[in-house]
Amino acid sequence: MGRLVTRAEYAGAGLGLALYTITAHALKGSLWVTPGTSGGSIFHVRLPNLETSTSKIQRFRDSALKSSVK
Repeated sequence: MGRLVTRAEYAGAGLGLALYTITAHALKGSLWVTPGTSGGSIFHVRLPNLETSTSKIQRFRDSALKSSVK
């Protein structure tokens, strides 16, 4: 998949949003975008209470570590 804009217009590889989306989905959270007041966008992330999600976070971390070792 190619870039939608040139690197001169926007720097970066575009991985930040993908990582937030994957993390929010894995932890049963949500991610949404609203327009910024002076242009641009505001990205919102809502995650469940960490006290009840600790085991989910540990499983997610462990699975990410295992997949990165392969």
